[in-house]
Amino acid sequence: MVSPGRRGAAVSPARQPSLQPLRRTKPHGSPAVRKTHGVEGERLWTRDLVFVLAGVFLLFTNTTGLVSVLPVVAGESGGSSAAGLVTGCFYFPAVATQLQMPWVMNRVRARWVLVAAFSLLGLPCVFYAIAPGSLALVLATTAVRGIGFGIATVAVGTLAAQLAPPARRGTVLGVSGLLAGIPPVFAPATGLWLLDGVGAKAAFLAAGAVGVVGAVLSLALHSRPAAGRPRPEGLLRAIVGPALRWPFSWFLIVSLTRGAAVSFVPLWLIHGGWASASTYLLVFGTLAYLARWGGGRLVDRYGARRLVVPGAVSSLAGLVLLASGNHAGGAVVAAGLLFGLGYGLLATSSQLDMLSRWSTDSFSVPTTAWNIAIDFGVGLGGVFIGLVASIGGYSAAFWVLPVAMAFVLALILLEPHPDRTGAEAKG
Repeated sequence: MVSPGRRGAAVSPARQPSLQPLRRTKPHGSPAVRKTHGVEGERLWTRDLVFVLAGVFLLFTNTTGLVSVLPVVAGESGGSSAAGLVTGCFYFPAVATQLQMPWVMNRVRARWVLVAAFSLLGLPCVFYAIAPGSLALVLATTAVRGIGFGIATVAVGTLAAQLAPPARRGTVLGVSGLLAGIPPVFAPATGLWLLDGVGAKAAFLAAGAVGVVGAVLSLALHSRPAAGRPRPEGLLRAIVGPALRWPFSWFLIVSLTRGAAVSFVPLWLIHGGWASASTYLLVFGTLAYLARWGGGRLVDRYGARRLVVPGAVSSLAGLVLLASGNHAGGAVVAAGLLFGLGYGLLATSSQLDMLSRWSTDSFSVPTTAWNIAIDFGVGLGGVFIGLVASIGGYSAAFWVLPVAMAFVLALILLEPHPDRTGAEAKG
């Protein structure tokens, strides 16, 4: 009989999994992992995992609910330049915060990380409501919320990967991607409806309430000390290291094309009806998040790298069709469908590919790298295509996007020995 508290002690099956890194030795999606961890009766939707996924939904409800409101409010105070500045004040602090998150996630309990993140996203909304006409206060408050966003994106992504059974990690992260994609469908429109129908104060207080709910929900997470504190890897060194540099590089470019297309398609597709920018964005967004959900299940079955080339080819076809200037309704729908499908597959497969290449002692490192690739890439894409358009016009700018995606496909196909680079990082 093994006494409690000693090495080798039996663990009750009903006990919740610890919110600490779980160890495994095989890449995600490999037959060995599925055989070892895909046992019958393994519990997938644990209490903590459900709370974390609910946090994903609340996180993006809070942020996308103000994504259209803040530029309007800032623009009324400081003109069009202020409307753009408020976006930068959100994303740049977010990326700067994400750079520190592997260190934070290895030292602070998961419960308090998420409580802090949602508090920073929700409580400052009161300052928006107090003085929406003060541009300085709006920008400062937005920067604080950007810090909360940087904390939350890495924390929920890390915890979702950590709490998922290894053989079902793709399914869990696919559901997480779907839950992140639902709020952008309704929250921006709801925020604008509150702004126009009730006033800016109502929109800000509603977003603040969502953040507070997220903070309260986070208190319900189990929080236990780490079983040994793994030494965090330097994030920038990890990104340029053999395990992550290839998937990080090509997904950064993929995110750039997404940011450029989404930001400037209203200026490119100027017709109404089925040929409108609204149609394109709706089709793209819907397919992207459905593909993230379905792609996660496919990764569990076939492995992450099986989806990368099809995703890049689909994205390339969609971007060529978008840049071609064929603004008929059917072409616009097809362009959004192909790019949305491809982007969704690439987003899920890149995330799971990074996780599988990295030692599971620190899920926060690949999760942070993946989030930085998204946020920095999307922000850079808007700036980049704006510069190209100012020189050569929108037609030239949109043809840059399929060229960039062709470069992504080349990077994917030319990567030397991807399995070996992942093994080197783990060793």
